[in-house]
Amino acid sequence: MATRVEFWGVEELGLGEDSGASLSVPFKSLALGQKMYFRKIGVVPAGYVNISSIALSFIKKGTGNLYLKFACSHTAQAAGSAPTEDVDSYTAYTEASDDGSMGNITVPASAYNSLTGMAKGDVLSLAVYRDASGVTDTYTTDFDITGFFVTFTTGTDVEATDGDRSKNILGKVLLMISGGVGKMSKANFNIPEAVIYSVMGDYATKLAQELFCLETSSTLTVTDSEASEPTGFLKLKQIELGTDLYIQPKELDVSDFDIVTRYQYSDSIQTPLYYKRWNGTITFNPTIASDSYTAYWYSLPTTTPSASADPETPAKYDKAIEYGTISEIANMAGRVDLANLYLNKYQQELDTLAVNRGRTDTIPLEISYNGENSLIRSTLEH
Repeated sequence: MATRVEFWGVEELGLGEDSGASLSVPFKSLALGQKMYFRKIGVVPAGYVNISSIALSFIKKGTGNLYLKFACSHTAQAAGSAPTEDVDSYTAYTEASDDGSMGNITVPASAYNSLTGMAKGDVLSLAVYRDASGVTDTYTTDFDITGFFVTFTTGTDVEATDGDRSKNILGKVLLMISGGVGKMSKANFNIPEAVIYSVMGDYATKLAQELFCLETSSTLTVTDSEASEPTGFLKLKQIELGTDLYIQPKELDVSDFDIVTRYQYSDSIQTPLYYKRWNGTITFNPTIASDSYTAYWYSLPTTTPSASADPETPAKYDKAIEYGTISEIANMAGRVDLANLYLNKYQQELDTLAVNRGRTDTIPLEISYNGENSLIRSTLEH
């Protein structure tokens, strides 16, 4: 988590020229002897999780008790949304300095902690009320407010980082299909952005399957020579069984693995040469001791690109995703000529990526078992 501080200050409009010393801090006055309020409206930022704190900023021009009440209101972007409001009670806040410096009053959490359902782009309204007409308020002058400091708790700022690559690809797709070739106006192009993002995800998955470009490692807990597949698992690359012992097991389909298991044999270092996958379970042969090992494996994307999430594949594969997405979306839009053009461009980009990556297939580590292993190999070959 992170924090994001925003200052929602007073905007001042005036005629003529103001050469005062406080140009950077325009203010609004809640007059002495009256009931008045100041309200400020802002927008919930990207990555919003909750409100960490709110502080009212003011100019210290008097002393005594300020009798104040705070309130907050939230309205969602959707049409017809009903505002929700949280209101605190009047409380005396003591100010002991009138030196003209800036001061802050912490807004009680009870003035905003009941607001729910806020999201990026929603409207948040903050207000402070002063009852200076009664004996409780002894502040000696007008209360000059400069604004609110609002501290939000946020996740990753999606406008600054996450989603930029996805939005860049989306923009190129829209430009090429709806505006870049002059044959279809944007008004007639109505394929939802969510569909385009979904197609991006499909091509990211294809790239991971074709090029094994997503690599990760995790702890693999093995019991009775079996382990559960990690989320997004594609293919094992290597397993670390001990400090100096690494193996590259070869994946077999279920029928081939069945042939291997008919010729059981044991090995003192328990090095499995083969594994099969079935119903979310990885099974090794020869057997492997029950323990937790470090597994290095090729993975598949587990999230769909969106305005707040980039493709999980490395950025150097974005051009292939772009070409593939244009091809498929062009087909949806009835632009077969454009679809074929960009399908060819996708294939060319895929070939270039494959050559540059210098991909080789995973090869099982060859170990001699006094000739027994040759029987297994010859059985599989025939």
